[in-house]
Amino acid sequence: MKLRPVTSEPRQRPIAALDVEGDGEHGLVVASLVTEDDERVYTEADKLIADMTTRDMRGVVVYSHRLTYDAGVLVPWLPDETRLLFAGEKIFKGVLGSDTRHRFYFGDSSGLWGGLSLSQIAAEVGMSRLPVPESLIRGRAGGRGYPAPELSQGGRIRAFANQESRIVREAMDLLQQEIQALGGELKFTLASTALDLFRREYLDDEYWTPFYYRNEFARRAYYGGRCEAFSLGWWDCVNVYDFNSHYPAQMAGHDFPDPNSTIGPRQPGRLAWIMDLEGCSDCTVDVPHCKYPPLPYRVGIQTFFPVGVFRGVWCHNELRYAMQHGVRIRDVHATMYSEDAVRPFGGYVNDLWARRKELEAQNPARALIYKLLLNSLAGKFGQRVDGGLRQLETMDAYWKHEPVVGTEVMVLRRTAYAKVPVPVKYLPDHVIVPWAAYITAYGRIELHKRMLETSGPVLYVDTDSIMCFSGLPTGDELGDLSLQAEGATVDLIAPKMYDLVTADGERNPVAKGVPVSVAGEYCTYREVEYWKALNWVEAVRMKLDPSSWLKVKKHARLDNPKRRYTRIPGFRQDCWISEPLLVNWIAGHY
Repeated sequence: MKLRPVTSEPRQRPIAALDVEGDGEHGLVVASLVTEDDERVYTEADKLIADMTTRDMRGVVVYSHRLTYDAGVLVPWLPDETRLLFAGEKIFKGVLGSDTRHRFYFGDSSGLWGGLSLSQIAAEVGMSRLPVPESLIRGRAGGRGYPAPELSQGGRIRAFANQESRIVREAMDLLQQEIQALGGELKFTLASTALDLFRREYLDDEYWTPFYYRNEFARRAYYGGRCEAFSLGWWDCVNVYDFNSHYPAQMAGHDFPDPNSTIGPRQPGRLAWIMDLEGCSDCTVDVPHCKYPPLPYRVGIQTFFPVGVFRGVWCHNELRYAMQHGVRIRDVHATMYSEDAVRPFGGYVNDLWARRKELEAQNPARALIYKLLLNSLAGKFGQRVDGGLRQLETMDAYWKHEPVVGTEVMVLRRTAYAKVPVPVKYLPDHVIVPWAAYITAYGRIELHKRMLETSGPVLYVDTDSIMCFSGLPTGDELGDLSLQAEGATVDLIAPKMYDLVTADGERNPVAKGVPVSVAGEYCTYREVEYWKALNWVEAVRMKLDPSSWLKVKKHARLDNPKRRYTRIPGFRQDCWISEPLLVNWIAGHY
């Protein structure tokens, strides 16, 4: 199997947009369906589904900006032949209709716009959202249903839903037009769209897809971005920097292993192969004590950057860089290498970057599309194929085909559904894990270089951003640092959790795992209560309906296992500094 250029003509699908107001407990309040030629508002779900399954809708992709939620409201009315495709807990695609000629599809506009909120997308396309009607707010957040008086005069709700659909359709139409103009085809995920464009317009050669065992060996060298809080507490005069398109910059300017000349893994490996060739090696390394150790070390789902003697698999580019900073390779247990090196991404990255820069001032919405395409390609080469996708179907539909190992039965609204693993018949030809591993390794190397350039301590890093006291060189080109905040005050609480106040007094709290609207409260009090719409997995576990609202209370977990923290003698009591962990300590605790 080979990764080859795509030569077929890209398809252009008709687009419609759907907005559903209601919840899983009380059902549909109002829905709006906007097509190319028509706008309709519904208060009855069965009428909505009936209109969506007519001949006029065949081949149409109906985009919802919160597809997982909207499908949870509509699930009792969906026809038996409906299939909903899950990636993790989120639905990214729906297929309605068993006959290919009469199918229509659901798509998730949020995923295709990089997770941006609808308010952000509306601003990008030059539109405005209407204020949320008060009864919808009470219905969502009060758990009491939707007041009947508002529904009897429901013009505001209808207008609100219709405007939501108009925004989604305008945004998706713009996205499809821009991708078609580039020569690509709009797929159901952003990563698949980026890959399709790369293969159609920028892939010049053919590359053998690595055998499964080679991809899995390289996957052990595939680590994520570096996220560490080197200090905790309140700090003043902090500068915050971000890289301009960090991973795309690494894709454009570096060598990658050539899948067409891959050999191994060979046991034992050789140091000469690490020094001279691109690939991955299973090694035992000795990392001396230093402030910012260069090599990642994985234990379970946690990634550390420790000191000491430990074993792992790393890309050769990262091993060579680590050796330049005092790391010694004690033993090479196995090596997979390529006799040649390739640079397959330069055309894709450089062209899209140039287009983005050209459009930033005159058309920000189009420039954003290029940014999303740039950032979405890398992860596709490291895609997992073992059990990652599942589809939801009725039990009647399930019994029409062979039973599938790993199927879960989900009871939703007193109806049984099958959540079926999507079978993988063969390894997709684009899965070239050494490339994905190399991209993230180059990213960690570049981040580490900038950390060492600071004249003072680094306070915090996260994949493509740095917080420190000192000034760093900045620029507007691909891969340069850009200054996001100067002289800011920041309360560093934990990785992925901090409260940043700029010199102008603008507050920008960050807290992973809670809504943006309550992030500030969470950072201040370390706990927060908010209303949450249950996803499908949570709903089944709690024996509730999907898309029902539940009040939850979340406490911040403040134990940070990635560093060893101590207070600064004679300094403020709420400020902590840290040292890297010894690998022996990690082994005793994980």
